[in-house]
Amino acid sequence: MADPVAFLEEYVVSHGGMVERSDSRLQLLAPRALEGLPELAEFWVRPESPPESAEPLYLGHPYLTRVLELARTEGMVAFRHLPKSATHRPGLELEIRRALGFRNARLELDPAIPGCVPWLRFHYRVTASWDEKREELVTIGMDLQTGLPVDLAVLDRTWLEPGRLPGVSMAGLAEAYETSLQHLQRCLAPRIQSFARQSQRHLELELQKLDSYYDGAVTDLHKRIRRASAERRPGLESKLEQARRDRAARRSDLEAKFRIKVVPQLSCLEVIGVPRLTARAVVKTKKGTASFPISYNFLTHQVDPIACSACRQGGYAFYLCGESHLVCTACARECTDCRRIACPRCSEAHQACCRGEGPSLESEAPAQPSRPATSGRGNARAPAPRLNRDAPGERTASPPPDSCRTGSHPGERASAPPGLNGRPGLLLQTFAPFLNVYDNLDQELAEPDRLVASGQTRRAGETLERLLREVNPEAVQLKKHLRQVSRILLRERPQKALLALEELAGPAAEDGAAGQAVALIHRLTGERRLDPAVAAAAVRLLRQCKHRLDRRKGSESWAAAAVHIVASASDLERPDEFEVAGLFGISDDTLYRRSGELFALARTLLGKSA
Repeated sequence: MADPVAFLEEYVVSHGGMVERSDSRLQLLAPRALEGLPELAEFWVRPESPPESAEPLYLGHPYLTRVLELARTEGMVAFRHLPKSATHRPGLELEIRRALGFRNARLELDPAIPGCVPWLRFHYRVTASWDEKREELVTIGMDLQTGLPVDLAVLDRTWLEPGRLPGVSMAGLAEAYETSLQHLQRCLAPRIQSFARQSQRHLELELQKLDSYYDGAVTDLHKRIRRASAERRPGLESKLEQARRDRAARRSDLEAKFRIKVVPQLSCLEVIGVPRLTARAVVKTKKGTASFPISYNFLTHQVDPIACSACRQGGYAFYLCGESHLVCTACARECTDCRRIACPRCSEAHQACCRGEGPSLESEAPAQPSRPATSGRGNARAPAPRLNRDAPGERTASPPPDSCRTGSHPGERASAPPGLNGRPGLLLQTFAPFLNVYDNLDQELAEPDRLVASGQTRRAGETLERLLREVNPEAVQLKKHLRQVSRILLRERPQKALLALEELAGPAAEDGAAGQAVALIHRLTGERRLDPAVAAAAVRLLRQCKHRLDRRKGSESWAAAAVHIVASASDLERPDEFEVAGLFGISDDTLYRRSGELFALARTLLGKSA
């Protein structure tokens, strides 16, 4: 028990009693319902020695022991709730739309209904033992509606009333308990690893002593066997074999003794009713629909995050896959053949993606090249979807590709090497618009893509330079793009690539490649902080191509890089859309259209970096 005084105060007040506390004394007026407790009790609560007339309160005191016995008889579940709050919030629908970002779907909201959805506070007693034993009380908070862990620090500043509010549903309690165990394991992992290292050091010392003893005994027996007569030798050999068995058994006992045993035990569960406004949200695409509750939390004064169906992490920016699963931006994968979203949760979605049945991820696709090559290494073919133009006036689609090239699933047609920060195929993503136009380009990019993934950017740039010399001269757009990317990679350090891209921003913006240039900046730098000089160069670059924000293609890449650079240049923990707008001079109309997207991207990027 961390604080017996606070426990007594809360327990007596929750049962209708009264408490009066000064700096040194605690007076308790217990109700008659608490049997076995004196009606009036006074204790000394300061660490200094009490006067003769005062009675100190300590662990093991009869009064505190009786209170603990009474608390055990009331079960392991306690219900509390926040005081009643407002039943409506002006502008709630606009606030939800600004907080949530659905990249490829349309959001519809039903009217919000006031209610109370509980938070769960799981109190675990964790015992870690080997030769020593340690116990620790760990508290895990869970949201019963979203199934996500919550920060319970906000409850320390809030008054909670005892009792259970009517109409509070406990559906999903079993899933929340299983999720809390997983979260408990992640929270305890650093401490358990430290405890295991300490145990390993003790084990190594004991094993050294054991080996020293038995090495001497075995050496002595070998000497005696060599000097012994034929009659005594069998007896000494049996002793030697027994010593080896004893050594193995003793070693096994020591390893079992110093093996860490972690036993979590649920001590009690606290159900806290939190007032919210809940609305039914419907997300629609041309091929699918998903429905889920979305709520505004009066305790945190913000819209609650949504759980990704793949990684079960909370977030605010999502895609809707062909099977109507909500996937976050980190889990959403794009097929490089058909530009569709592939859901990592189900294999059927990947097959549907390549058959052209899923929603398309259009936001990061740059403009298609306008002048395909006609011969040489860069031989041209029709842009995807591939069309047969044999008969005049007729166009029939060619057969779909064999499998979806998401770069991370079995059965893929061409495996994309892993990229920086866990992103698949950096160069394949960068040259995605050209893959279905020029034959064998994906195969030519496989080797430099692997070099980029392993951090050998200079070697990757040299490989692209060789490829550039072999590309057909008529492939103007491809050659220009290869030249830009190879120069960036030859700079070796990703942050210095910003300075090189600044020189190319003007001509790149004219042919629509500014979105790709900015996307490459963001992918190369990741979420690392930028040097001030590099951040200033990035600001100048993004100002030149900020018109991309007004277009659909490349706007999200622009906004992601903008939020990242604002956070680095201004040392802000959570930049909002007005700071982004002020730095890059975005107009009010554009800001209004993209403010929700900027908010979502800021939360996503800053959440990953944390």
